[in-house]
Amino acid sequence: MLALDAFVVMPDHFHAIIWLRGGSESENPTVSLGRVIGAFKSLTTVAYIRGVAEQRWPALDRRLWQRGYWERIVRSEVGLVRLRKYIEENPRRA
Repeated sequence: MLALDAFVVMPDHFHAIIWLRGGSESENPTVSLGRVIGAFKSLTTVAYIRGVAEQRWPALDRRLWQRGYWERIVRSEVGLVRLRKYIEENPRRA
């Protein structure tokens, strides 16, 4: 199962908590974080290209997404609360 928890979109990046529940990656390789992020980047890039072509969005002279991503496994309720607070307050700190 895939679920989106807290998230925030910033001008040049975003933060999100993504829940992946169920079997391990070896039991269900279609639900890995890498595949989720890859699909997200692909879908949003296609939508952006369509917006540039059909709705005259400004075109970027570079890639929409950087190659990798940073991940962290949240191992406790305290860590989860702290991370949600960080995501919520991130726009004020920027």
